[in-house]
Amino acid sequence: MGFGSQGASLMGAFWDAASHTDGVCSKPTILLDGELLEIDGRYVDETSIEFCKKLGVAGY
Repeated sequence: MGFGSQGASLMGAFWDAASHTDGVCSKPTILLDGELLEIDGRYVDETSIEFCKKLGVAGY
């Protein structure tokens, strides 16, 4: 996630801010449309798990 100004290259809304900072969420739990997608940074959704396996992501 980011807070502050963003460049036009990101194709979102453009505005000026005094500063900009980014953040990272480690081991998130993500609920999407009432369905769990990820718990503590690990995918639990079957479609996501299959993609991880196809991509050779360790642990899947």
